[in-house]
Order: sequence, then structure tokens, then C-alpha cells
Amino acid sequence: MEYYDLMIVIPKYCIHWKPIHKQADSNKDVVMTGDEVKRILSHNFHYNYYYYIILRLFAETGMRIGEFLSINVKDVHTEKRYVKTQGKTGRKVYYYTKGLAKHLTIYLKERELKECPCNALFLSTLRSRYARRSINKYIQACAKRLGIDKRISSHTFRRTLNTLRKRMGCSNENRRILLNHAVSDVNYACYVKLNYEDYIQLYDTWNPYKNILK
Repeated sequence: MEYYDLMIVIPKYCIHWKPIHKQADSNKDVVMTGDEVKRILSHNFHYNYYYYIILRLFAETGMRIGEFLSINVKDVHTEKRYVKTQGKTGRKVYYYTKGLAKHLTIYLKERELKECPCNALFLSTLRSRYARRSINKYIQACAKRLGIDKRISSHTFRRTLNTLRKRMGCSNENRRILLNHAVSDVNYACYVKLNYEDYIQLYDTWNPYKNILK
């Protein structure tokens, strides 16, 4: 038998290399205008009142989605206009406007009629707490319907609120306080007991939506 050395040459242009994974577009720098927030809320007020309250709560408080999902019915205090929640760094308190307090009062009366073992403030169609994905999916679909060409998520409301306050001239320290960032001389007790009047006044002073939302 005879053996031959065989060499196969494959042109480099014929090789189909595995494509490099494309990193998903980030929305970490996306900020809405006051008009865009108004459009989203106005649309939901007329077509989905349930989500109107949810999105207005995000808009006015700037709370994180994990904090939103942990809210129970008993955590909402409409007379004093604040909601208590639990975040990954501890207990939180967020304030909101008189306008939202009225809507929450209406909603809470309806929520009390729903007999459900789940204590969550907002219930999904499965009568359980919402999932993060379903909230953000709804927000993105809503923005697309309205022709808002931005990748908006629940966190965009937080970033937008902080940005609009900054443009108003709100100091970095006050913005940190209102968004529940760590501040050395502010703790949970201060928000709900010791200096409540000071903080609700601080919120009203630096509310960028007072001429937009009623």
C-alpha cells in the first residue's frame, strides 16, 4: 500500500466564525421630559386607570421596582401622603402629592373588596404580587403606543424625577433624601415621626410635576 501526505487548504473567507454576542442596548442614561411623563399618565388615566395609579406612584415617588413590589395595603397612608416599603438597604418612606392621595383613596376602597390572602397593594391577574417583567413590559408597550422612542422602564421614572429636581435647583443632599439614598443624619424614624412636616414640605417644594399633574 502506498501512503500520501494530504493537506487541505480552507480559504479564510469561507470560515463562518461564531458571531460575537451583541450587548443589549442599555437604558441607564434615558431620561423622560415632563411632557412625556404627562402623556404616559394621561393615556393610562383614560384607558387603564389601574396602571395610571401604578405609574403615577412611580413618577411621583421615584421608588425602585423592588420597593414597589413589596408594598402592602397597610403601608399606604393617604392622609399624610406617604407610603412605607422595604428595599434591599432597609425600610423606606416615600411621599406623594395630594392629587395622587385622592386616587389612592379611591383605589384602596376597591382593593378592600377583593378577598385575597395576598396583602400586596396591587394584584396581578393571578391575584398575586406583580412580577418585575410584567410591569416593565407594560411600560415599554405603552411608550411604543404613544410614539415615545425611548427605552423606558420603571427605573426611568426615578432617574427622570431626580433629573427634573436637579434642573429646578434642588441640592444634591435634598435629592438624596427625597429618593431615600443613604444620608448620615436621616433615618427611617426621621421620615415618619420626628421630622415628618419638614420632609413633606421638602417634597412639595421640589415637586417638578406640580404644574403638570393634578
